[in-house]
Amino acid sequence: MYHGVSQYGGHGTMAVKVFEKQMQFLSKRYCFTSFEKFNEAQSSNRKQILLTFDDGYNNNFLYVVPILKRLNIPAIFFVSHRHCQPGKYLWFSYLKALNGYFQAQKLSLHGNLFDFNSRNRQKSIQKIRSLLLDLNPHPSEMYKVIDQELPGMESFVPEEMISEYFSGMSEEELKIIARDELFTLGVHTADHAFLTQCSPEETRNQLLKNIDFLKNVTSVEPTLIAYPSGDYNEAILKICREENLSNGFSVIPIRRDWNDQDVPRMGVYSSSLVKLMIKIILGDQLRSLNFKIG
Repeated sequence: MYHGVSQYGGHGTMAVKVFEKQMQFLSKRYCFTSFEKFNEAQSSNRKQILLTFDDGYNNNFLYVVPILKRLNIPAIFFVSHRHCQPGKYLWFSYLKALNGYFQAQKLSLHGNLFDFNSRNRQKSIQKIRSLLLDLNPHPSEMYKVIDQELPGMESFVPEEMISEYFSGMSEEELKIIARDELFTLGVHTADHAFLTQCSPEETRNQLLKNIDFLKNVTSVEPTLIAYPSGDYNEAILKICREENLSNGFSVIPIRRDWNDQDVPRMGVYSSSLVKLMIKIILGDQLRSLNFKIG
């Protein structure tokens, strides 16, 4: 499981040269499988890799897609469509931008004044994160506060950096990906919400809005979901089944005997090939011993 891939890395992304090196390295040692062949691959004695990307960043289209096409590697892109709309961003992307580019020394939010000098910036970002995630109803009130009380990202981040790090894929880019037989698009909720913080009605709304968006843009109805931040429970799995999301991808599954609705994944966050191989070789073994590996 990957997220953002940018030209030089930074802001939680992987540098494109590192990503390409990892793909070349893995291609020489393993077979990549598509979702359509996933169950068949699970019964094989040879380890195979199902590659997934969460969130739907524009940089996935700019850098990831060309590399995968060149190496003939299939992948699933799970898309939260809020940031596919101009001027809209996922909540955590906004916080990364605030941390990296906001120049003022003070920021006022919801009756609080936060210190943004270099010594206290990280602490202030964490406090703002907690404040936003504590707002109810989730996630609508959180985004309302971001949109109405915080400075627009365009006012403090250069346009080219927004495209590189923080914006989502455009509708046209999603159409191009959907037309390619190598790639599959999946649900990741409308707003990258923590689903266990949502009411049942809002959980269903987050799913249906995302399903409808992807279907309207690509003419293909998605049946796959990756739970944002790996956050889900049995009630959410039931709603997913009711909305024909028959296959789900988690990070650390909530059940030891996982099934098609909570397939565990390994996150790739390091440039180290050694760490990558350790996860691939030992990850399943450690999970079988009840270690929480994500």
